[in-house]
Amino acid sequence: MRVLILILFLLVNTPPAFSTMSVDKFFTAPQLLTATVSPNGDLLAILELVDDKQVIYLQDTNTQKKVKWISIDEITEEEAAISRLVWLDNQHLAANLFEIKEGVKDLIDTKGEQSLLILKTPNKGNVKIYSVRSKGELVDSLPNTPNEFLYAKTGIQSKVYQLKINKLLEHGKRANKLTRVDGGQFVKSNEHTSIDGYVVEWFLELDKSIRYAALYNRDGTLDLVDVNNKEETKKLKSWNLKDLENAEQFIVPVARSAEPGSFYALDKAEENTRSVYLVNYDSNKQELIYQSDSFDIKQVITDPATNNLIGLRTIRNGLMHFEFIDSKNEELSKLKIESAISQDLSRINTLVYSESYNQVGQFDFYKGKKKQFTVGHRYPKYLNQSKAKLELGEIEVAGLNIPYLLTYPSSPKKKMPLVLLPHGGPIGVHDNPYFDHTSRFLNQLGYAVLRVNYRGSSGYTKEFEEAGALQWGDQILNDLHTVTEFIVKRPDIDSKRVCVVGMSYGGYAAMMLPIKHSEFYKCAVSIAGVSDVALQATSPYMTDRQFKWTKKYIGDVDNDYLALKAISPVYHFDKLKTPLLLIHGEEDHVVDVEHAYRSKLMLDKHNKRYDFTLVPEAGHSFSKLEQRHLMFNQTQKFLAKYL
Repeated sequence: MRVLILILFLLVNTPPAFSTMSVDKFFTAPQLLTATVSPNGDLLAILELVDDKQVIYLQDTNTQKKVKWISIDEITEEEAAISRLVWLDNQHLAANLFEIKEGVKDLIDTKGEQSLLILKTPNKGNVKIYSVRSKGELVDSLPNTPNEFLYAKTGIQSKVYQLKINKLLEHGKRANKLTRVDGGQFVKSNEHTSIDGYVVEWFLELDKSIRYAALYNRDGTLDLVDVNNKEETKKLKSWNLKDLENAEQFIVPVARSAEPGSFYALDKAEENTRSVYLVNYDSNKQELIYQSDSFDIKQVITDPATNNLIGLRTIRNGLMHFEFIDSKNEELSKLKIESAISQDLSRINTLVYSESYNQVGQFDFYKGKKKQFTVGHRYPKYLNQSKAKLELGEIEVAGLNIPYLLTYPSSPKKKMPLVLLPHGGPIGVHDNPYFDHTSRFLNQLGYAVLRVNYRGSSGYTKEFEEAGALQWGDQILNDLHTVTEFIVKRPDIDSKRVCVVGMSYGGYAAMMLPIKHSEFYKCAVSIAGVSDVALQATSPYMTDRQFKWTKKYIGDVDNDYLALKAISPVYHFDKLKTPLLLIHGEEDHVVDVEHAYRSKLMLDKHNKRYDFTLVPEAGHSFSKLEQRHLMFNQTQKFLAKYL
């Protein structure tokens, strides 16, 4: 075995002693979600989560005085979320409001209605809110043009209008004989751009002109067109949406990039959208530039002054999440994110987001290169107390270099027990070296934690990701176990105290590894784990596209049933010698709770040692705090008992 180790220590000094934090103190809701700088740099609009409700705060960057602006429950009684904040000028902030009308748990694939609200900065405590009643979307804030913005309406003919804020009606107020909806502004004299057809996306140039549009046609095709010539549009690329179900890739543009003629694009053929591409349709070149470790990308966020990619709005753990990107170095080997996520028009006043394994996400305000103050943190700052060390390395397994992340308490007093923590997926997901609640929690309990980016993981190369196809119960498990065997040879690891804890596919691995290596693992925790691979491959919750993905990456039940049965833990529990904890959500629509029931049946049949917990109303992500607290309390007690 060829071994290549890259050791990177995060800490030099020993941190002060602290008491171990409880589960409910360690696992909290996020606090500061995102923030943005006003055009003149004097104000910050800050979106926070307070008692499970979104609140917008206003902070003066000169005095640092911070006041509440508005709470979401003061705007609507519906279940709702603010998904975007944009300054229109120094007095007005636009907020995209998403009101949930119908959907499933965890806010995944949720249907609802979007509306645009415009908040005026408070005057003696009074808050004025305007709204655009006509359905459409904000195209651009026009920050150099006070009181005006670009707004698009889509239909048989799609148009972009330049609207005035002071002509809009206040939110919630009805129009009367003396007023008109939206001030009667949707007229030809206010038209900025017009095109025949149903535009689903407008693409702005840096000078705020509209050069390109994505156009949906009645025949089910999508065209990317150049609208520079008003009399005749030029088609750059066309897609037939009927091909999406069977396409290996279906990469469509969603935002303009900083490079001339290029776009940021998403692959809609992915099981869940996690990959961002840079595409140039003139040269027919495309490059994978970023892969998210979240569940699904909902929006690409770019710097309006440069069109550089600065972040994503995603779904993570069932909830909306803002994922910020360090554009200077996007490789996983970088240990810290440091990204300018918002700037004023002068480019002097900057909001910077930073995050590392030992630092929760932090928002800092800078003037030039000098930090002025810390705006806030994504999670409670006290989580930074529990310092740990991080080592990155890779070893060769069956012809591939398999990366790993090993974290452990900074000052261990004796040999440490090891927890192997396989990520879910397994295809197209990865672990990164930034702040991670689960491994940090286990570190502060005294455990070393090993995370392995086995073949099939994203974040490296397409070839590495594709190497995980049809390897659920074979080479992926071999990658996990081989790296673990290598790590337990370290003098600071207790090789007789190794446990595997995982969720989803990680939960599958947590059951299967002790079956294959009965003397190696002393305990196992499977959370929402797949116990019957054939059952998972025929899940009633999957779409046709997901069935196709399953055949490619897991196996074809019709032709490979016996092979899938052979790699399913539920049929091999007679070989299990390791104590097992099973935790599953009763409302899991990704890995059905039937997997847990089948496991329980077979474990009882073979008189095996196990604990079994069903979590009422919990989906696959255990998105509610009380559900996550139950899950980690059970896990902590189980590890303490057997490890």
